[in-house]
Amino acid sequence: MFDAVDTLCVLGLTFQQAHTQNPVDWKVIDRVLGRSGVLQGESYRVGFPRNDLHVTVGAVTVRPSLALGSWVAFKQTGDSTVMLMGDLVLLESEVAPVIDALQRGRHRANGPPQSRDK
Repeated sequence: MFDAVDTLCVLGLTFQQAHTQNPVDWKVIDRVLGRSGVLQGESYRVGFPRNDLHVTVGAVTVRPSLALGSWVAFKQTGDSTVMLMGDLVLLESEVAPVIDALQRGRHRANGPPQSRDK
């Protein structure tokens, strides 16, 4: 999880195309993250299901692809800039280290963390 956060921080800082009018080549994102995403309108979204979590509600097992997935979306905001936004599914013990990693990358984390390790 922490490697993915560090990669996204670096990607957010360095993914700028040098003075071009061309649209972003989303295959670059695929190569950097090691997985493919989906173009949804003007945003390119990549999912990260938490297959390491085994959650049940009552007798029902919650599949990672339904509710236990982190994601990041990229949107080209100018000729040479891309904005990132997303959602992280974290255990309570992962919140502080992830916030620290984001702050080291000079990113601002918005929104209240939500714990799911109960």
